[in-house]
Amino acid sequence: MDENAEIIEPQAVNFVELTADLVSAYVSKNSVRPGDLPDLLASIHGA
Repeated sequence: MDENAEIIEPQAVNFVELTADLVSAYVSKNSVRPGDLPDLLASIHGA
């Protein structure tokens, strides 16, 4: 390897932020009762 070659690190992926965005979009477009949110979040966490 050329000692002058630049090593480019892949960008870090923030999975927590991406998951929060997906859940927010799902809940905003679907009818989810407040009482169902804990089960929904537990299901997502288990995935």
